[in-house]
Amino acid sequence: METNLYSYQFRTESDAVPQRSAPIKLTKLSFPLLRVIDLNVSIQDKQILKDINLQIPEKSITCIIGPSGCGKTTLLRSLNRLHDDNADINITGSVLVDNEDIYGKNVEVTHIRKKMGLLAQRPTVLPMSIFENVAYGPRIHGIRDKRKLYGIVKNQLEAVGLWEEVKDRLKSPAIRLSIGQQQRLCLARGLAVSPEIILGDEATSALDPIATTKIEQLFVSLKKEYSIVLVTHTLRQARRIADYVAFMYMGELIEFGSATEIFTNPKHQLTRDYIGGSFS
Repeated sequence: METNLYSYQFRTESDAVPQRSAPIKLTKLSFPLLRVIDLNVSIQDKQILKDINLQIPEKSITCIIGPSGCGKTTLLRSLNRLHDDNADINITGSVLVDNEDIYGKNVEVTHIRKKMGLLAQRPTVLPMSIFENVAYGPRIHGIRDKRKLYGIVKNQLEAVGLWEEVKDRLKSPAIRLSIGQQQRLCLARGLAVSPEIILGDEATSALDPIATTKIEQLFVSLKKEYSIVLVTHTLRQARRIADYVAFMYMGELIEFGSATEIFTNPKHQLTRDYIGGSFS
């Protein structure tokens, strides 16, 4: 199965206005679980995202990189309809998850969000116990059996490497955990509802190097089962863990490809300049 992506080219090497060129092809090993088609996002009269076309490869880590204010977080939040509460935002285009347009008519938002676990920049634990933080999602979706809930909590805490650290204090308030532990707890909470996709918005930016390493290792291990999309402001992090990289600039997707291609042989001068440190 072949799929299409849009690439871009510049009129001159210094020209920062990308133009859409002929589609490039991905091989079938990159089956798109998540597709973005002609996505435009504006806040009042200011356009934030411009004609984004992107296909996220399955069971891999895709890092979205680019300078501050380029639209990375806006794009990520668009993938999970997290702009719904802002009446000033206008969104056109499509985001397909399992070939279902999440912006289509009569789409049930809770059903869509169940497919995606989200890690924010800072961990946001619920004001309840460690156990209840992880059990919260399954309870919402109808699981009441105590043994089943305990099994889910144990399995997901093990999946994020937290079980041995908290198994003797599951009834303790989650807020008492370190910030790194809280972020892993948030990841366990997201995994507890069996998502297909994990979204991360600079999920390690508030963590110390040791906690960052643990989270990165978790992402690498979890990609065997999940498609992972991460916004990161750190090129070093993208180099360490990304399988694919999307480079954005001024609200446009400039280049997408494998991490090896982007970091060793980018096609566009603007990408080369950013990776080379000419601007940040």
